[in-house]
Amino acid sequence: MYRDAVLVLGGYPQTLAVVRSLGAAGYQVVLGHQGDSPIAARSRYCDSTWVYSTLWQNDQFNGELKRLLRDRPEIRYIFPVAERTMQLMMATDTTDIEPEIVMVAPGLVNDCRDKIQANSLATAAELNVPDTRLADSSGSLALACDAIGYPVIVKPLNSSKRVLGRKACILGGPEALAELFPTWPAEHSSLLVQQYVTGTLKGADFVASAGAITGYCEAHSVRTDMPDGTGFGVEFETIPPSPDVLDATRRFASVHNYNGPGLIQFIQSDVDGRLYFLENNPRLSAGVADSIACGVDMPLLSVGAFSSEPSRAFDPAQDPYEEYHRAYWLQRDLEGFIKQSANLSVAQQRQWLWAMLQSFVRADSHINWQWSDPAPALASYFALFRRLARHVLRRSEKPPRQSTATSLNEKPSDT
Repeated sequence: MYRDAVLVLGGYPQTLAVVRSLGAAGYQVVLGHQGDSPIAARSRYCDSTWVYSTLWQNDQFNGELKRLLRDRPEIRYIFPVAERTMQLMMATDTTDIEPEIVMVAPGLVNDCRDKIQANSLATAAELNVPDTRLADSSGSLALACDAIGYPVIVKPLNSSKRVLGRKACILGGPEALAELFPTWPAEHSSLLVQQYVTGTLKGADFVASAGAITGYCEAHSVRTDMPDGTGFGVEFETIPPSPDVLDATRRFASVHNYNGPGLIQFIQSDVDGRLYFLENNPRLSAGVADSIACGVDMPLLSVGAFSSEPSRAFDPAQDPYEEYHRAYWLQRDLEGFIKQSANLSVAQQRQWLWAMLQSFVRADSHINWQWSDPAPALASYFALFRRLARHVLRRSEKPPRQSTATSLNEKPSDT
């Protein structure tokens, strides 16, 4: 008698946590990936791997997937863990595919990823949204900034894209606008300009089943991999459920009959005290290992949202998680430091390295590291230091007068 299996698609930061979670729960885990083998393939919880040809040739992928499912009838669920593999499944003909696809409904995925539509979803759930405008030229960008009033934050319309290499750019005044946007960035047809609300960033990892919250874990980012705080989180601390955030998340899920995982973010204004919606990512967060360590198994709950067994609604009194738990992501912090070091003074570099040491020592858990499953983390650090060594070697071989500006990000890491 075979165990039920889950096909986990994609080698992304959260993949390792998903593989460990579902493997520990008793599922066979088949890790599907394209290209180089992800570090999650080294986990003792990964039963087998499946290599597909490409992310973008959907007809070919469709045929390969159906052959796999025919050969592996024990696969009961398909779990695309990040946006690219979610898009891949959305473009695949799934009409005659029997396994459940563990992801939010495609229409809702598209609306959440489009920041204008996401604001409409929030408004429908009666959530506060910061003043927002669209800009499609340098002139309209300046007009939007003036209309909203500085400071403003400029973002790409799609959460998977970057503007000037960042998730967002904060503009304190016209001088910052002229410095950062002397010309319109050609890679964007439009940009979103939003009121910059000063306050406390609040967010929650959650899972919903038919509009009811079944898993919930609230945390704040202590530090990110960017000096101005706009990057990806590298240190997290769980906090008790905030009644206003939990209520807003419940309303968002209920109004849109949400089914699956999400990462919802708000900011509580220092000026008026109101909670403002920022975004909802319709997937597991990259640092979902933090919530698992605190007792909320988001990957397993996500699979449960698509099973025939009824899911129990989250109750803070009955479903407590470990509060004030600190989790640290050393690799992401190191990669951020390496990328930014050329732009930092010696004092700033020392300050960052000191913060790294403090985060490492005080962490209750470490993203990606498990004593019982050390191989994936060891492989990822080996790859990181190998890239660093190659970079240092290339710099040492160049003539003194030649520019030594080189990007260390030769190959995106999946952790």
